[in-house]
Amino acid sequence: MALPLENEGGLMTGRALFIGVSEYESDGFVSYPTVGRSARALQQLFDASSLWDESRLLENPVRDQVMDEVRSTLDQCEPSDVVLIYFCGHGELPRWRDHPSELHLALSDSGFKDESSQLPLHHLYDALRKCLASAKILVLDCCKCGDVPVLSNEDVEGDHAPDERTWVLKALRCGELYAAAGSADDEYTAFSGALIKVLGGGIPDGGDLLDVDDVFEELLRSLRRGGFPRPEMIRRGQGSLRMLENADPAAEQRLHEVLAEASSADLARMWLGMPGIPAHMIEQHLRTRLRGGENALELAHRMHDRDEDSPRLRDFAKLLVSHLEDIAGGTARLLTSSGCRKCANFAGTVLEQAAALSADRLAAFHAALVADEPEIIGLEVDLAGMVAGDRLAALVGEPEEQVAEGADRMLRVFASIRPIADLRELLSALYARGEHFAVETVLANAALARPPAEAAEFARLLRGTAEWEIGKLVVRKRLPQDLAAFVAAFGPEADSVMRRLLAVAVEDSSPGDLIRVARALRSRGFTDAPVATVERALHHGSPPADVCALLDGLAGCAAEQRDAIEGLFRAHLREASVEELEFFLRRKDFLGRSDDLVHDVVGSREIEDVIALHRHAADEDAELAWSITRAVARTHKAQHLMRFARERPDHAENLFHEVGRLRDGDVIGLLLKMWHDGDSGPHIRQTGLSDGWFASVVPPEVLLDARMFLLDLDGKKGKLMDDVLRKVLQEYPHKLAPSQIASLLVALPAPSSRKLSETTRPLVRKLDDEFGEPPVTLTYLAQLVKAVSEYRLPVTEDLAARIDEAVYNRDDAALHRQYAAELGKNGVPDRQHEFNRRIHS
Repeated sequence: MALPLENEGGLMTGRALFIGVSEYESDGFVSYPTVGRSARALQQLFDASSLWDESRLLENPVRDQVMDEVRSTLDQCEPSDVVLIYFCGHGELPRWRDHPSELHLALSDSGFKDESSQLPLHHLYDALRKCLASAKILVLDCCKCGDVPVLSNEDVEGDHAPDERTWVLKALRCGELYAAAGSADDEYTAFSGALIKVLGGGIPDGGDLLDVDDVFEELLRSLRRGGFPRPEMIRRGQGSLRMLENADPAAEQRLHEVLAEASSADLARMWLGMPGIPAHMIEQHLRTRLRGGENALELAHRMHDRDEDSPRLRDFAKLLVSHLEDIAGGTARLLTSSGCRKCANFAGTVLEQAAALSADRLAAFHAALVADEPEIIGLEVDLAGMVAGDRLAALVGEPEEQVAEGADRMLRVFASIRPIADLRELLSALYARGEHFAVETVLANAALARPPAEAAEFARLLRGTAEWEIGKLVVRKRLPQDLAAFVAAFGPEADSVMRRLLAVAVEDSSPGDLIRVARALRSRGFTDAPVATVERALHHGSPPADVCALLDGLAGCAAEQRDAIEGLFRAHLREASVEELEFFLRRKDFLGRSDDLVHDVVGSREIEDVIALHRHAADEDAELAWSITRAVARTHKAQHLMRFARERPDHAENLFHEVGRLRDGDVIGLLLKMWHDGDSGPHIRQTGLSDGWFASVVPPEVLLDARMFLLDLDGKKGKLMDDVLRKVLQEYPHKLAPSQIASLLVALPAPSSRKLSETTRPLVRKLDDEFGEPPVTLTYLAQLVKAVSEYRLPVTEDLAARIDEAVYNRDDAALHRQYAAELGKNGVPDRQHEFNRRIHS
C-alpha cells in the first residue's frame, strides 16, 4: 500500500491524472511530440512515488473521454485525499469570453477555431469545485493560460474562480508568450521539462519531501536561467502541500552513470520492470542508444524472450514509434524477416502503435518501413489495414514529395483492402481537404484492385460523379468478365448501368474488345448486350471499319438479336453519309448486300446522294452500281428516274428496263409524258428512252395502265400512249400473247378505214414474217383469231380476216387443213366453217 501524503501534519491519499495532447486531427493545430513525452515522464515520476496511490496517463483523448476520466478520478476522492490534474497541449481564447476563467483546451478531435469542439476550462473548475478532496492541484502547460483573469493572482470573484483548497500551476504569467513546444529532437516542452528536472532531480539541500512552494521557486529559477517565459502559481489553499520525495541529485547522477554504462540488453531488462529506477530515466537512455544506431531488433528479441505478453513490449513499441519513428519502420521490417515468430508478432504491435501517429510522423515511419521498395510490401498492407481514414487524409496533405509518394502508396493499399465504410470515411475526409487527386487514386484502386462485386457496391454507395468514375475505370482497365460481374452486381439497375458503360467502352475499346465485352455480358444473362453494343457504337460514330468488324464478330448471336442488330444497322445506313454508306454497302460480311437492303437504305434518300453513291460505286463495284440502279427504279418517282437517267446516261437503259419490269403504269405514263415534253433537259434523247423503248420493254398491260393514267391526267396526253401501242403491235407482236394483242387493239380509239388498215396490215405482215418461229404457229394464230373475235369490233374483225387471208395465201393444202382444225380446237367454229368453205371452193 502507498505511503500517506502529509499535509499540515495530516495523512492524505494522492490521485493524479496526466493529460497530454500531442496529435490533432485538425490541420490548424501543430502536433508536438514533446507534449506526449512530457506527460508520460511526469506520470512515471508520480507513479514511482510512494506518496501517490494512483497515477494515470491519458494520451490524445477526445473531448468526451477527457471529462469522463476527470470525473472518474475526482469522484473517487475522499475528504482526506489530494488530487492533481495535469494538462499539456494547445490552449485557445474564445472570441466571446462569458466567464473570467474562459480558456479553451484543444483535444485530439478539436477543430481549429471551432469552440464547440474544444473543452472550456471552467468545466474542469466546476468538476474540481465539487470534488471532496482536501487539496487540489491543477497544472496547465499550454499557450494563452497567462491571459485568463482567474488564472492569475488577482483577486477575482465569481463562480468559476478556484475554491480555497486549489493550487493552479501554469506555464505563463499574465502578458507572457508561450515558449515553443520544441522540435522533434527536444525531449520535453520548456515548462514541463523544467518541472521534470526539478521533481526528478530533486532540490539540493531540500527536505525529504518536495513542497509545492519549493517546487515552484526552483521551477521559476530554472526557467529564468534558460531564458524561457516565467511561470505562475495561484495559491488558494492553506498550509503546505508535499508533491514528491526529494531526490538526491548526486544519487541521480550516479544512476545516470550506471545506465550509461549498461548494455542495451540490460537497459531493456531494467525497463521491463526493475524496482528503484525511474522508468523515464531508463527510457531516456534507451532512446539515446536507438537514436545512435543501436539494434532495436536485438532489444525487442531480448524483451519478448523474457515475457512475450509483457505490457512493457507494447510500451517499447510505443517508445519506438513515438520518438524514433524513422528507426521503428526499419525495425518492423527486420522483426518480420528475422524468422522469429515472437518478433513477427511484435512487429504487428509496432504497426498498431504507428497507425495512431500524427501525419508527419506516420510519413517518417512509412518511409523507413518501405525503404525505397518499389512494390507494395506485406507490412505496408498491414499498416494500411490499421490506420484511420482521416489520419491518412491528413498525410496526403503534407507538402513534401517523399511524404506525398508514401501517401499515394498507402491510399492504393487502403482502397484495395479496407471495408467499404472505411473508404467512404476516407473519401469524405479527402473531399473536405480538397484532395481531388487523392480521391482519384482511391477510386481507381477501389475499381481495379477489389473484386468486381465489391467495386460495384462501393460505386452504388457513392452515387454521382464518383460512381461514374469507378465505372469508367472498370471498363477501361479490367477484363470483360470482370466488367460483366461489375454490371451484374447492380441488380435492378444493371441494364441502365450496362448501357452507360458501353458508351464508355466504344470510345476506348477496339472492336475485338467490344465483342468480348458483349459476349461476357451476354454470358451473365444480359441477352440484349450485343444489340446495345452495336447501338452504342453507331451512336458514337465509330469508324465504319470498326462497325463492320463488330457486326462480323456478333453475327453468331441469337436470331432475335441478329434481327434487332440488322434493324439498327439499316436505320443507321439511312442517315449515313454517302462515303460511309458506300463503305458499308461494299462489304458483304454481316448482312450480305441484297437488293432489298440497298433499296431500304437508298430509296428514301435525295436523288443527288443516290447519284453520287452510284458514281462512286460504278468505278469499282459494278454489282453494287447495278443494285443501286434497281433501287432507283423501285422508287416509283418519275422525276428521280429522269434525273438519274440524265446524270448517269450510261446506265439509263438498265434503269428503264428495270422500270418496265416493275410494271408500274403510273410511272411509265409519267416517263412517257416527260420524255415527250422534254422536261428533263436536252440530253434526254441520249438516255435510251423512246417510243421504241416503251414498246419493246414495257409489258402490254402496264402500257394500258399507263394509258389510263395519262387519260385521267389529261385526255390529250392519252394519244402519246396510243402511238406506243401501235408501235408495239406493228413491231413486236410476236412477243405478245393473243389476249395481249386483242387488249391493245381494243384499247386504241376506233380508227377510220384508212387507219384500220394501217393498224392491222403491218401486224399481220409481221406475224407472217415470224411464222414458223415460236410462238407464231398455226395454233398461236388460231388463238389470236379467237381472242380478237370476242370483241366484234371493226378492227378485230379486220385483223381476223387478214390472218385468214395470210394463211390462205400460203400454197400448202395440208397447212390450210391444219389451220382450219386449230380454229375448231380453239373455239372459233364459225371462222373454221368459213375457212373450210373457202379452201374447198
